[in-house]
Amino acid sequence: MADYQLEPFPFLWGKERYFGDNYLDIVSTQAIVSIAIPRDNEDVFASDFTNAFGPCPPEPGHSVFSQNRDFLFLWMSPDQIFALFERDGLYPELTVQEKLGNTGYITDQTDNWCQIRLSGPDIFQAMERICPLDLNNFPVGKCARTVMEHLSSVLVRESEEGFLLLSPSSSAQSFLEAIEQSFFNTGDY
Repeated sequence: MADYQLEPFPFLWGKERYFGDNYLDIVSTQAIVSIAIPRDNEDVFASDFTNAFGPCPPEPGHSVFSQNRDFLFLWMSPDQIFALFERDGLYPELTVQEKLGNTGYITDQTDNWCQIRLSGPDIFQAMERICPLDLNNFPVGKCARTVMEHLSSVLVRESEEGFLLLSPSSSAQSFLEAIEQSFFNTGDY
């Protein structure tokens, strides 16, 4: 047995920054767990999900918080939901499984994604340069898969002036640079 333990390290460590009144924050403490819904058991899953977390599973294209707001659930596809929550330990999938049981297929996706939170009054101006979605018709609670600067991404509207962005960890640095460059192109930062 080794005398050391590996510790997780964020892909974009130390890259938080302000662009005027706008803030770009690298989210490094939040886990992402995928929940795949078993075929032909959607009704059982929905019931077990509601019993475990409070609300019904998110509708297509939307996100929903658990009753105690400890979990944010994102609709990813007809048979997949992402659970985002503050990581506590090395096995976040066990946190979901303890609540949900064996109703769904649960896997840890945390290290497969980088997470960037944007907030501030000018984020629409910067985002519209790289995001093909109509953000004026993207209400709070909405989520969608899209591409930004040819990079796969997931966009979640968290507040009136706030978004959470996910992109595969393999392109984390390029994704960050695209967002930063968009801010530089829209203002004197």
